[in-house]
Amino acid sequence: MTHPPASPPEHPEPSEQPLFPPTYPEQTAPSYPQATPQSPRYPDQTKQPQYPDPSQPPSYPTQTQPPSYPTQT
Repeated sequence: MTHPPASPPEHPEPSEQPLFPPTYPEQTAPSYPQATPQSPRYPDQTKQPQYPDPSQPPSYPTQTQPPSYPTQT
């Protein structure tokens, strides 16, 4: 008979396939990086904040300056 047998050895039976095919990586090797504190993606909380420190003089004039309008005295 020229036609191949009913069960060609080209593809093994389902029972022969492993329970965990190597097509996808193991759970022990995640694709995403670990949540390590050394990640330079975000600035450390210990560094100086973007906004100026409260101890620095404010940009707006202080209330101690004399008013622009004349006093009621």
